[in-house]
Amino acid sequence: MIIGAHQPNFMPHMGFFDKMSKCDVFVIRDDVAFTKGDFHHRNKIRCNSSDNLNNPMFKWITLHVLNKGNLVDTEINPARNQEIIRLIERCYSHANYFHYWDEIRSILDSDESSMLNLNMKIIDWGMSVLNISCKIVFASSLSFERRGKSEDLSSICDLLNGSVYLSGDGGKSYMNDDVFNVDVIYQNYKPIRYKQHLKGWIPYMSFIDWVFCNGNKKIND
Repeated sequence: MIIGAHQPNFMPHMGFFDKMSKCDVFVIRDDVAFTKGDFHHRNKIRCNSSDNLNNPMFKWITLHVLNKGNLVDTEINPARNQEIIRLIERCYSHANYFHYWDEIRSILDSDESSMLNLNMKIIDWGMSVLNISCKIVFASSLSFERRGKSEDLSSICDLLNGSVYLSGDGGKSYMNDDVFNVDVIYQNYKPIRYKQHLKGWIPYMSFIDWVFCNGNKKIND
């Protein structure tokens, strides 16, 4: 059984879902601390065909965070989501599959104040559209001693009776494979080049860029 894990990012890029698609069980690391410079509360979308200082080819969409603790406890101001809604509508209204917007907007337009809950509603929706069916487990629901990045992931694999741990490519910089009781493999994700709704192509946009441009086409189709 292949175990993967990742923090519950806001509107993550397609590499997040590619990793999910390769796992039997995917662990949401909601037990770690919020990091302002990470993607817990923000991501990027295409907005322009040119690329200059005043009109770059992408913009950030960012949740308004009210407190900083572990991800499971982080709260947002849902009223500020209207800024994100307006920006997405302006940037993607002419995309071929913009009809999916009604479903995403209904999530963003709610009064959900938990960042984790909002992010997971969007991730669950993305899994449905992209036909991904791995089991989701929240790390905060697991009982183990937090000791270090590699040690924690090893404990998670043991608790879930995994046989393989699938790490993201970034894990190569900190993972200690020797502490694991299972085989450790790496994702080696390469962004798929696809036709975006604007001229040019930029990788690592939020997955909604893929959906608005490709509909429910599977990742590996």
